Amino acid sequence: MLDWIFGYSDTYMPLLALIVLLMVRKNIENHNRIFFVYLAVNVVLFGITNIMAHNKINNLFLYHFYYLFELIFVSWYLTKYLIKSSRPLFLIVAGCYTLFWLIDISLWESLNVFSSLAAGLQKIIILFLCMYYMLLLSRSERILNFQKLPEFWIASAYLVSCAMGILSVVAYKYYEQNNLQDSGIHAWIIESIGIIIKFTFLITAFLCYKRRHRSHYQSLSLL
Repeated sequence: MLDWIFGYSDTYMPLLALIVLLMVRKNIENHNRIFFVYLAVNVVLFGITNIMAHNKINNLFLYHFYYLFELIFVSWYLTKYLIKSSRPLFLIVAGCYTLFWLIDISLWESLNVFSSLAAGLQKIIILFLCMYYMLLLSRSERILNFQKLPEFWIASAYLVSCAMGILSVVAYKYYEQNNLQDSGIHAWIIESIGIIIKFTFLITAFLCYKRRHRSHYQSLSLL
């Protein structure tokens, strides 16, 4: 049972989040509807990786491309809608990471091995962007109702999952360098826990719109 929970969390958790998003799609703000694309990519891509793993086919090249996709999507969303910074910040982040990603697969970690360097850097970048948003939020009046803000839960989703992901990459490199058995299992358990937390928080963010719509309807009924 635990093998199924941890082993397939990267597929069933985004699927659950996608179902919730579709349920509240009429209430959700336009800029958050873009998560439909993100969640759909997660379901399809990791569904394929799990099928390949089940058939003992090397699927690590797909993780290389996923880390690039997630960095671009999440950093674009965070900089544009949460941090609300100028466009050059996203271009710098995405451009520098893409260059590092290309160098990594060309010189250090080929497509048929786990991209620990690219994965680690991706998680560090997203982690710092989320921390910066939390700092901005703490200095605004919106902090008084932070638990009702979809943006807070979205940022928290990536902050916690990236922190867990960094631990998983460190664990993987430690086990790998010391030639210890089952290194991948221990690292991926940490990663899976982060994945479960990430999509649970995203589901919470989407449900904030449901509660907001219900509160608005109740307010109108009292008039």
